[in-house]
Amino acid sequence: MRWFYDNEIDVATHTITANSEEASYPLTNLLDYQLTKHYRATGDTSEWVMIDAGAGNTITATFAAIAGHNISDGATTIKIQGNATNSWADPTVNESFTYSSGVMWKTFTSQSLRYWRYLIEDASNPDGYIRLARLLLGTYFDLTNWAQAAFVRRIVDTSEIKRSATGQIYGDERIAYIEYDFDFPVLANTERVNLETMWETVKKVKPIVLVPNPTDTTLAPIYANISNFEISHIIAWLWQGSMTLTEAL
Repeated sequence: MRWFYDNEIDVATHTITANSEEASYPLTNLLDYQLTKHYRATGDTSEWVMIDAGAGNTITATFAAIAGHNISDGATTIKIQGNATNSWADPTVNESFTYSSGVMWKTFTSQSLRYWRYLIEDASNPDGYIRLARLLLGTYFDLTNWAQAAFVRRIVDTSEIKRSATGQIYGDERIAYIEYDFDFPVLANTERVNLETMWETVKKVKPIVLVPNPTDTTLAPIYANISNFEISHIIAWLWQGSMTLTEAL
């Protein structure tokens, strides 16, 4: 299991710029946790979003992700790039995302660099523009011990219904979201610390990205809030616990 939670893009001292920006959907929307609030470029060719840590500063990263986007499967370039200078002919990091209509993610060798950017070439996009709700950049941690193979995937329907006196159902159809219940049968103490640090950092407010199995692309990444986390000691500083993740929309 691969976990990401500490997003460098949210750091207030970092500067975010882009190749283009639709005034009604500004870059500042990328700092909102909700995927319904998004940034929009004015076009779909050579569009980029760049993060500058500032003179004398760097961002250390091993993980990048894109959540809540309209990038098409015909996109010719979807990259995370990193460089010491604002020059992109031959950047130090130049990694391509594997396309997904959901969360796209990429891991790479740790680098500490001043400039990072997301580059998108999607000339066949039917919308004629690029939409991005959330960009994520930073370092991840893995759990050596997997969660229990069996877990619960729950589709929660928020619709409200009433039943008439004669038995008919009527109501308001609303949104549905997904919840996951994971159990951790055995955790090393370092893994317990990593999970607790994440929980204390994001609480119930800030979504995380979970990649259930980095070697199996059929298991989609999850952009979700931690709605419950419990842990207990077994023996000799080995632990067990459980966690509920609620899809962030």
